[in-house]
Amino acid sequence: MTPKTLDIPALRHATPDAFVLPPNIQTMLDRLDAHLVSLGDGRDCRSDNERANYSATVNTCRRLASGLRNAPQDLARTSSHLETVTALRQRWLDVQTEVEHEINTLRALSTTMDDQEFKRHIEPKYDLLQRRLQLLHDGTLLSGPGVTFGPLAWHDEQVAKWTTRRDQAQSTLDALVREAQELLKAAATTA
Repeated sequence: MTPKTLDIPALRHATPDAFVLPPNIQTMLDRLDAHLVSLGDGRDCRSDNERANYSATVNTCRRLASGLRNAPQDLARTSSHLETVTALRQRWLDVQTEVEHEINTLRALSTTMDDQEFKRHIEPKYDLLQRRLQLLHDGTLLSGPGVTFGPLAWHDEQVAKWTTRRDQAQSTLDALVREAQELLKAAATTA
């Protein structure tokens, strides 16, 4: 069961135009574009091997350029999701801490009262807080109209899922950068 969670603006995807590439990635893209231009026209290749090498190099440059244009945005999007689900989990923990603190405060007050005064003033509040804590642990405590906090296990799953996705996006970007650097280094030594 997936609880209905809050609609947080950070979960909305930014338009592609709103994202600005990091300067080092943009520089690498400019160098890849320059390398593509320097390759010339494939029709000038004299043999099938030259055409195959030319085609493989062009395809690699295009794949790297496409990946380098998209990977930083993917990383930013997954990082944003991770921050959001981590904040939701922290909110759940804050509510738990707050309710437990109120329960402990009422317990401390109960030691200074007689039984009749306790039953009339404190016990209803104590029972209400105990029920609120139970609803929170069950994942059914409302955080707003028609929206629940969800169980902590669900929040933990979301944090783990988005951490994995963020790590995958980071490793993809790192691999693309390494491959582009190697290609450009090899192109510089052969030129």
